[in-house]
Amino acid sequence: MNFSRRAGLGLAKIICVNLFFLEVGAFFSLLYLQEKGVVYYPPRILPQEYAEYVQIKDAALGWPAPSKDTTETHPGQPPPCVSLYGDSFTYNGEVPYPYSWSNVLSRLLRCRVANFGAAGYGTDQAYLRFHNNTKDASKIAILGFTSENILRNINQYRPLLYYNNLGAGKFGVKPRFILDHSGRLQLVPLPQFTYEEFLEMTRFPQRYLRYEYFLPGGPSGIAKREFPYALTLVKVLTRNFHIRTKLTGVPWYQEFYGPDHPSGALPLTFGILSAFYLEAKQMQRIPVIVTIPTGLDLAYYTRYKKWPYENLTRMLEAAGIGFLDAGPKIIEHLKGRDPKELFDDYHSHFNTQGEKALAGIVYEYLKENNIPGLSYASE
Repeated sequence: MNFSRRAGLGLAKIICVNLFFLEVGAFFSLLYLQEKGVVYYPPRILPQEYAEYVQIKDAALGWPAPSKDTTETHPGQPPPCVSLYGDSFTYNGEVPYPYSWSNVLSRLLRCRVANFGAAGYGTDQAYLRFHNNTKDASKIAILGFTSENILRNINQYRPLLYYNNLGAGKFGVKPRFILDHSGRLQLVPLPQFTYEEFLEMTRFPQRYLRYEYFLPGGPSGIAKREFPYALTLVKVLTRNFHIRTKLTGVPWYQEFYGPDHPSGALPLTFGILSAFYLEAKQMQRIPVIVTIPTGLDLAYYTRYKKWPYENLTRMLEAAGIGFLDAGPKIIEHLKGRDPKELFDDYHSHFNTQGEKALAGIVYEYLKENNIPGLSYASE
């Protein structure tokens, strides 16, 4: 009997030790995945940091937008002929401003191109900035759409989607749109928080963000780093969309372009782009939607000869909404060369060659469609 008891205690001890090391291993695995943006953990936010954020945040759009457009200006220059809206691929990712595609396009058109893009924006924020920008007097409005934006359009708190890129992003609360039962856009305004409420929101986002698709424990497979760590790790590895797309070798946003995806991201994104197009038309302005491919899109096309976002462009085409898909034009421009020459890294923005190529493609589109009110010059 004593022997059996000792054997049982020994077995229990072995199980406990193994469980301990399993939990330790799972904890550090989750830490690694957290750094990769796959696992969420509430960021540390000090009262003074939050007070500073409240002072500078955009009351409608969330994190601060540039106070004015970023295109080169000169004294006595007339109003812009073209205005750009979009995210960092429009605003200017990583090249000096004189080499950004907005400035190259400005020189080609011999007129000012106002750039109202903002880093990290979703299509929803870009559209709202256009809608609220009553001082924009240009006759031509271009909305730049980057394929990754489809994720941002169903996101309310940025760290749930981009945990590995925090910095000021830990304050990244944003508005979003939803579609009502009749398919019409409805705005979910920017949530307003006290400091204490903001802290609680970061810890329990499901209590505050009713329309956040990437809630921990939700259908996206995003999980909070919490005990028991081994169980959390199993859930992440079997359910998380980051892991799933990594294993299948497709861009991490591609599945969201599925017409039956539970997020509804595709019809919502189409609705936002349609709203921009129709509103510009009603204002007697000329709208142009430009789909801007990422390095991942170009790599995917090179391998499979199709675009990750092509379900969206088909919808735009079927609805008679004018747009420029810059993807095929960039492939044309490369003439068989490696798309990598347009990027420093496939996960980064365009380099100077890429910016120049995109400016030329937009310029040729405006010229070929005989968009009025512009002066077309050769390079």
